[in-house]
Amino acid sequence: MFMTIEERMKSLQDEELFVSLSRQELEGFLGECEEVSLDPGAVLVSEGGHAEDFFILLQGRLAVYKVKRLICELHPVDYVGMMSAIDAELRSATVKVCDKSLLLKVPFSLFKKYLGRNPDSLLALMKIFSRRIRLDNEVLAREFEQTHIFIHDMKNLLSVFLLLDNLPVDNESILQRYLHFMKMARNNLTSLVEQSLSNMKHFIEPRKPGIHSLQEMIGEMAESDFVTHPDLKDKRIVVDLASTM
Repeated sequence: MFMTIEERMKSLQDEELFVSLSRQELEGFLGECEEVSLDPGAVLVSEGGHAEDFFILLQGRLAVYKVKRLICELHPVDYVGMMSAIDAELRSATVKVCDKSLLLKVPFSLFKKYLGRNPDSLLALMKIFSRRIRLDNEVLAREFEQTHIFIHDMKNLLSVFLLLDNLPVDNESILQRYLHFMKMARNNLTSLVEQSLSNMKHFIEPRKPGIHSLQEMIGEMAESDFVTHPDLKDKRIVVDLASTM
């Protein structure tokens, strides 16, 4: 795979990061970039690695992984490793090649030379970072919701352990020993799930001060999406409190 300077210019001249550059500036920038061709399966950058440059994807397809989990795919024209190259921090993700890909390798010094002093290019860079942050937030929200459902399902499964309290057993039997350890496991798992749900709720919506009555507390719990199981979101919950309470 190979692209001439003219082909590179045609690919990038309308991209927001380069649209404000003159033809001479863009030609100079592309002439100093190193072209990189990679086959499927190759690792472009590794999470935790050092960053001195970033890449522009011109052809092909890349996959972005965070802690071995697929986050998203990148298609032309897109950028890889730009944030790490700018802030000199370690790479935050691993990027692998899905299809045979052609990229331009851009040293940070080259970025400063052609783009770092151009206000329009810097504004375009802010927009690119903003979109990346929005995407990250969407991924986090989906992961959080999945975790929320998973924890509630775990709690439902643990409810079967309540039957242990009603089993008639001989204190001298081997069964009693099994029941003892099962009850310990039940208590530990229940405590873990309750703590996880509490942490999730406080992370999203801190507990409101000034709620003292049981009725107010139950009302707050019933209104919270992070306390109510998703299957109950559209259901009406009625709480009947005895007058003596």
